[in-house]
Amino acid sequence: MAEAEKLVAAARKPQAFDPPGKPISVSGLKGKTVYDITNQLAVAFEKTLTSNTTEALAKAGIKNVVVQANNEVSQATKLIEQAVAQNADAIIIESFKSDLIAGPLQEAKAAGIPVIDLFEGDPALPTPKQVEQGVAALATFCYSCAGKLMADWVIADSGGEGVHGVTYYSDDLGSSLAVNEGQKDEFARLCPECKVEYKNVQGSQWTTKIPTLTQSDVANPEVNYFIPNFDGMATFMVPAINAAGATERVKLASFNANLPFMEEMQNGGVIKSDVGSPVAWMGWAVADQTMRVMNGEEPLEDVGIPLRMFDESNIGEIDLSEPESAWYGVDFASEYEKLWGLK
Repeated sequence: MAEAEKLVAAARKPQAFDPPGKPISVSGLKGKTVYDITNQLAVAFEKTLTSNTTEALAKAGIKNVVVQANNEVSQATKLIEQAVAQNADAIIIESFKSDLIAGPLQEAKAAGIPVIDLFEGDPALPTPKQVEQGVAALATFCYSCAGKLMADWVIADSGGEGVHGVTYYSDDLGSSLAVNEGQKDEFARLCPECKVEYKNVQGSQWTTKIPTLTQSDVANPEVNYFIPNFDGMATFMVPAINAAGATERVKLASFNANLPFMEEMQNGGVIKSDVGSPVAWMGWAVADQTMRVMNGEEPLEDVGIPLRMFDESNIGEIDLSEPESAWYGVDFASEYEKLWGLK
């Protein structure tokens, strides 16, 4: 209990900017084009991410062409092929396992186009297999760290007793598997008696399967915590929890801290904790990693984005009318511009 509470308390504090790598010059990249293949621009996370990547690349005079794959491997394949045909200078691909798109990645590699792979797992350099497939660099959050913090919050909130949690995850997303790994390890380390069920819902099935699963799980009177890997899943969970009249019994803890769910928390809803992934900050980090690779530099092993815990103890301090970038207490845009020699 003491350790869980200590970890949660530390994670609630505003974060600081730590340069992820050495300074670089981006002056030679003006006029180049990047293809940014996202999943669904209707999702707040992805809209914020791509708009900030676009803004950051524009500082160096780079055009960012944003297209969406709608969680479909076949569409991602077509879009990578389109980027190759358009002679893109780099390709950013989001949340697709490289094994599933190995063919088009090879086409990009053959054309000399570096691919920056987002959110396949925890921070790391590309594996030899990924390099062979055509992945030049990775950019991601520490997803296992998020999973650990979610577990820490549940343990601290519950007093370590009587926990019956349900986690929804997506095995087609490498990031989701990393969240689960961190969560499982932390429950095993600090609360082995906590009971948590893990249920798989692939990304393309969220809208259809999650409402039904939630309706079934919330009907179990022993369930008192929902711990979905991503707060976007809560879109399809909260209505079922409310309809069951279970808001006094059930608490929801998740990851990403997107605006609708922060508002739900601030308004006293069923969402009680959300580990924040600074999405706007990540957009600039993706641009930084992309420009390093385009410059012929070695990729960063870790783009260095910290996480921040939001819950009922600090949500009142956050002005949700301000951009998401303001919630973390860091002027990261200015710091990156200095790192790139633009200030």
